[in-house]
Amino acid sequence: MSPGPSQPLYFGPDAGRLFGRLHRPATPGSQTLALVLCNPFGFEEVCAHRAMRDMAQAVATAGIAALRFDYPDTGHSSDVDDEQADRWPLWVDSVRHAIDAVRQATGATRVALLGVRLGALLAAAAAQDRDDVDGLVLVAPVVRGRAYLRELALLGASGDAAAPAADKAGSIESAGFELSGATCRTLTGLDLRALRLRAGLRVSVVERDDLPDPSELAAALSRAGLDARSERWPGFASMAADP
Repeated sequence: MSPGPSQPLYFGPDAGRLFGRLHRPATPGSQTLALVLCNPFGFEEVCAHRAMRDMAQAVATAGIAALRFDYPDTGHSSDVDDEQADRWPLWVDSVRHAIDAVRQATGATRVALLGVRLGALLAAAAAQDRDDVDGLVLVAPVVRGRAYLRELALLGASGDAAAPAADKAGSIESAGFELSGATCRTLTGLDLRALRLRAGLRVSVVERDDLPDPSELAAALSRAGLDARSERWPGFASMAADP
């Protein structure tokens, strides 16, 4: 039996409300596990929007509640007043607020996080210091923030958008989406392999099916004491294509 329409909801702190959509299973009952989906950033989120919705719907059809949501300053969530503020800690906190919201809405005691691209790095960062995160699914994850920023800069340079204004202190504009200079500086120092994740945490690294060689991320996480494995799901290239 297919689940009904997704339920829109606002959650999080009063000063920065977050918008999400909760996909509930068709048959309500005692839910012990729920899923939070973490979007990629910018144009990748535009490309993947439908796939993320379909993924949440499929998870609900399988009997697990799923919450997808917008980070601060994106989608229908609250704007950030200071355009030069560091978004990274706000985005990490928003994932944690989403965990709390889906647990409160469903009664789930455990939560899994599924993140795509930058959303995978966000999911892993938010899982630090939490004992209610049961597992991570990292789809084509951003591993090193510095390398990701180079990708965005190249994408921005190849597009029609004008170069960032000089007074924006190191910000990057890529395909019409901007990361503040403060956010870029934080991302530069981030490496998924160096995060303090709970020993034994189950992690599935979903490799890109449009690249010939698997990454070494799952092996690195296993060496760090996590229960990590590598998988390949078909369709990443189609999900990431210009809609």
